Amino acid sequence: MKAIIACGAAALLAACASYDGRGLEPGKSVARDVETLMGPPAEKLALAGGESVWFYPRNPFGRHTFAVRLAPDGTVRAVEQRLSEEYIATLIPGVSTVKTVRELLGPPWKVRRFEHQERDSWEWYVR
Repeated sequence: MKAIIACGAAALLAACASYDGRGLEPGKSVARDVETLMGPPAEKLALAGGESVWFYPRNPFGRHTFAVRLAPDGTVRAVEQRLSEEYIATLIPGVSTVKTVRELLGPPWKVRRFEHQERDSWEWYVR
């Protein structure tokens, strides 16, 4: 009986929220539609030119992070899965900044502080 209730609850939750933003239409959907469909984002970043990006880490250990890019007027420009080889390949060791990495990949799954080195380590799980 508990398994049936758990399956029913999972089905209801799936019906209320979109895992990957399916249903959002670039150029038509707006910020309100994003939150209605995907829920509140884990992080919102303001970008140059008035654009913004909202991050939705998904899956255990954050193996997927969907980024919803919004125009200055709040219209959806794109929904992208950022933890992929395509995006990671754009990072350049020694050149890419902390800001660039964060804007590209979104919030890390895990942050560790190394006090003696005065450094942080950010971790994302990528397939």
